[in-house]
Amino acid sequence: MTDIRQSIAARYCSRGGIRYIGLGFYWAWLFIAFYTSVLLPTSSSASESMSGIWNWAAWAHAVTLIACALLARRLQPYALRRCSIALASVGTCVGTLLIPLGSVLEPISSAAMACAASGALITGATTAWLVLSWGVLYSRRGARFSLFGIIASYLLGIVLYFLVQLMSESIAIATTALLPACSGMLLRAASAIAPATTDHDAESEAGSPSASEPDCAKAPFAPRVILPLAAVLLYALCGEVLRGFATAPGGRATLDGMGSLYLLGSAAGLVVMGGIIALIPSFTHRRPSEMPGIRATLLIMAAGFLATTLTSASFFFAYAVFGAAFQCFRALVWMYSADVTERTGAMAFSVFGATQGCAALAVVLGVPIAESLSQAVSLGAAQWSTIASIGLFLIFSSAVIVISPKSLETVWGLMPKEAAPDGPRRDPCSQPAPNGEGSDCSFLLSTYGLTARECEVALLLAKGRSLPFIQEELHIAQGTAQTHLSHIYRKLGVHSRQEFLDVIEAHRNTSS
Repeated sequence: MTDIRQSIAARYCSRGGIRYIGLGFYWAWLFIAFYTSVLLPTSSSASESMSGIWNWAAWAHAVTLIACALLARRLQPYALRRCSIALASVGTCVGTLLIPLGSVLEPISSAAMACAASGALITGATTAWLVLSWGVLYSRRGARFSLFGIIASYLLGIVLYFLVQLMSESIAIATTALLPACSGMLLRAASAIAPATTDHDAESEAGSPSASEPDCAKAPFAPRVILPLAAVLLYALCGEVLRGFATAPGGRATLDGMGSLYLLGSAAGLVVMGGIIALIPSFTHRRPSEMPGIRATLLIMAAGFLATTLTSASFFFAYAVFGAAFQCFRALVWMYSADVTERTGAMAFSVFGATQGCAALAVVLGVPIAESLSQAVSLGAAQWSTIASIGLFLIFSSAVIVISPKSLETVWGLMPKEAAPDGPRRDPCSQPAPNGEGSDCSFLLSTYGLTARECEVALLLAKGRSLPFIQEELHIAQGTAQTHLSHIYRKLGVHSRQEFLDVIEAHRNTSS
């Protein structure tokens, strides 16, 4: 019998989650590329002239993410194909090697900058494809699986980051270049055990949309979706400005030291957050918007700015404090992206491309802003306390957008306006139901995140009704009924009708 009190960690591992931490190899590559000087192995002067090369990578990454979000219906069907995964992995490896090659050749060849720039552009575009492909897989597993998986992946990436720091220069470069290939291989392995394609995948591959009844779970994004995306951009922008001040003096030691402190802070925050959701089974009964971390990230990020404003602490320390919350925030954004994709039926490329694209755009905008502000402070034209106060204002302003779990769900389109707290709720549980059906529906909605339509299907399944009967009763097509059934089984972690009935029976015995 399925244990409805399983912790998120146990459910994650039982569903093949180990393969999904292959995303951690991508994060390790990202951390090494942007927070160390491993890929710029020449002298300090050469590194300074080549340091702007990562701006090219950031631009390519942001543009590719946004383009994929806009062209999601055309591009997503190719995300998990073997050729596209191989091309993205090999492209990132080659691009990664071109950057240190250009750095080494800079003193002796005029083509060195072109070599490094082409490598940066290639890696920016191919890594965007890799992370979006991982997003497609994670979106099929649901919010809770995705949150635990992204935390595990981040921690793996941080461990690999520090291991590479201990290696010799040539071995570190070779290892960094191989990380995307490892991520690609595990991406392919994870796609082999992923659940069946979603409605949108099937529609794209068939070339025409399936006939499906109107459903609040398939509603389009609410127009206010721009607000949480703006919050992502503002959070990330504040972090990039703080990073710019932390590395203002320049040099390898500054960059490496800042990166190590930032990732140590990130690891501390992720361990605390991961421990909470892994060890406390009660979190499996909460909505994704009620999971821990939303309000805590606000307070800790603000503390990072206050650390330098109210005390004489260094920017390194401030960035470490900020990193403890910001990495948790990015994990929450990843979880919400998976949740929105699954519960609205939106394309994963659209949702992940939009959220990850906002974070990448913050890097593109944050670098020149940080440089300008740092120069203004050094010339006495501005004070850090004023800049930090503006940063605090932006953090609090953006937090107001996402501070309420219920309003956040409404903004993302996960809850129609008529089902919002201030309006009448129209779902199967809103009407009195005999024989404990209302209790069963509430249990399935709150514990496993079933949509209103999936709950209706589940209640009929619990009565022993067949799929043809359910199709006729709910006036839905055969393919739609089968899709709802597969979603129900996947969310409950069961593989047969008997296992599904066991879960319902266990709930009824517990509630009685």
